[in-house]
Amino acid sequence: SPLPRGILPYTTARECGDARMAVEVTAAEDGTGDAVLDFTVEAPFREGGGPLVLHWAVTLGDDPEWISPPEPGLYVPQETTSFGDGVTWRTEFVEGKIQLRVPAVMLPGYSAERPVTSVRAILVRMGGHPDDEEEWMHANDGEPIRAPLMDAATMALPAGPRLMSKLAQAERTGGMNNYKRYCMAVEAMLAPEFPEAPEGDASAAAVLYAHIKLAESRALPLYAGHNYHGKDMVHQSENLCTWTALRASREDTTDASRLARCMLTQLPRGGGGGDDIRMGILNVMRDNGIKEGH
Repeated sequence: SPLPRGILPYTTARECGDARMAVEVTAAEDGTGDAVLDFTVEAPFREGGGPLVLHWAVTLGDDPEWISPPEPGLYVPQETTSFGDGVTWRTEFVEGKIQLRVPAVMLPGYSAERPVTSVRAILVRMGGHPDDEEEWMHANDGEPIRAPLMDAATMALPAGPRLMSKLAQAERTGGMNNYKRYCMAVEAMLAPEFPEAPEGDASAAAVLYAHIKLAESRALPLYAGHNYHGKDMVHQSENLCTWTALRASREDTTDASRLARCMLTQLPRGGGGGDDIRMGILNVMRDNGIKEGH
């Protein structure tokens, strides 16, 4: 197998309710080429509260779906147990820290057909007693923590072609709808390469604008057989509109900012519950097999 070309270091921190969780991705110092993920959490003491755990899984290749790590698996602390759904795992924080390690043979840059490309996680506070309900402490922006495992050589390429390949593959596999497209758009905006694109590289913003415009003009199928809740669509619409507006409101006049302003013209405007009504109508049509225009 070819040698790994190096994992790009990455760090992020998110507010999760009254806690703050951070993750740092680095290459192992022992020269193995493994990726090391260090999760840390800071949270106030709660009388009678249970321990904090990391609820996590991985993604493979360009597929955004959560999945259990394939063989040979990750190196994980002994406090790790299966959640029981065949997909996710739970690891208890010890003194506010957890370290996961992804073997080099599972990383981008090796010959694996579907390498591990990220670890996704949600912070959970267990109940202090068996009968107590656990608390899911989602990040305040509503998204799971994402620790991307990025091949340094690949990341040196323009962001647009990489994003276009990912979106095209998702459309080809079928089962796409606007909810999934909005999720992928938000993920792209939060990806490390998107907000810090090299000067003059607005290719990712151009791809994202084109994809959303095709979707909203119905050039792409609105719904392709996978169910979703209307409230989830409304929530994700708000997320995408918020992140796009933040990008569009920047004082700079780069192509990326201009494209974000163009993208705003294609997104739901909200206000007065209009989007809830619109999505409710679409859901009724979908449930009864009524196509738009009929």
